[in-house]
Amino acid sequence: MLYVFYGSFFRITKNKARKQRPTPVFRALHKQIIEGRHRFKKHVETCFEDLLAYFDEDPDRVDYLCDAGNGEVTNEYLALVEKGFRAYHIHIFAMGQSVMNSRKAWHGVAKWRKREAYIAMARFVLQRLNYQQWDCFKWQDFEERELMSRTFTVRHWTLTSGIIQHERFDGYIKDPKSWDTKATGSKTKKFVPTRVIGARNDEPQCDSVMVWDVEKHMLVPLV
Repeated sequence: MLYVFYGSFFRITKNKARKQRPTPVFRALHKQIIEGRHRFKKHVETCFEDLLAYFDEDPDRVDYLCDAGNGEVTNEYLALVEKGFRAYHIHIFAMGQSVMNSRKAWHGVAKWRKREAYIAMARFVLQRLNYQQWDCFKWQDFEERELMSRTFTVRHWTLTSGIIQHERFDGYIKDPKSWDTKATGSKTKKFVPTRVIGARNDEPQCDSVMVWDVEKHMLVPLV
């Protein structure tokens, strides 16, 4: 893997009061992939209930989940995925707090939250087992995650974030009435905690960031 060339250890800081301690790079990467994902997995069956029934009607539809967004899908399918995302709004540790109070709030939900909800749903439908621990994590799982992530970004992100104005949900899902009214009241600044990652001047440097391309099956520069 690419990360081997950056050294055998990756430094992370869990608590500012503690000294930095070296962590095996594969364990750190594994932690980044699986940390907090249970908040989405445990609600898949209830939030995506209608979508799961849609797959039961025609099992071939599961091909949509990992096609990198290249295949043609129906408006109904797009709406059912969006309906599943919105059903998470009652779980504040998943989508955040008060995300359905306004159209702007829903469109402003961080991308990683909806992406992880999608991946949790896709892995459930495909009957994938839990990720294995860091020292025997499967490369196939990583590749599949990246493919699911790309599928979400290409097919669903622009719709669920409001980047593209659309009518593809019409007849299948209704927006809350509150979205048609202008929000009033003062805005509260959202606190976003930052994570500090230690680094030393003598650590290996890279001129460009490389990412794994799930279609080309090779590392390519991050543009």
